[in-house]
Amino acid sequence: MKLSCNFDFDMKPMKMIKSFIPAFVGLVFLIKNENNLKFQLVLFFVVIFSGAILDLNRYDWICILLISAVVFVAEGLNSAIEKLADMVDLNYNPQIKTIKDISAAAVLIAALISIIVGLLIFYPHIKKLFFCT
Repeated sequence: MKLSCNFDFDMKPMKMIKSFIPAFVGLVFLIKNENNLKFQLVLFFVVIFSGAILDLNRYDWICILLISAVVFVAEGLNSAIEKLADMVDLNYNPQIKTIKDISAAAVLIAALISIIVGLLIFYPHIKKLFFCT
């Protein structure tokens, strides 16, 4: 039995680079227009700075980066869902409100779990720093 892959390894570099442009445009839009994402970015940099000061280990960094990515992705998807819902119907629509509430809840869940992960990672370091245990 012969297995084959249909990957296009001959993709031209400029074509590959251009394929990322819409993603960067979307990222710039999110940063410029979404206040929640701005707040999350500020907290992210505070966590990164704090982690550097406390000399976190590799596994702590992996957890922080992964949970941060989950929060950012959830926020991006929430924003996309809200924009799409607004295009469908600008008037009050209880079904669209429910959809928006559910997508906002996904961000809230990710944020709450990120707080728990942050506490699990940072608490022992802070305890050691302030209580010399």
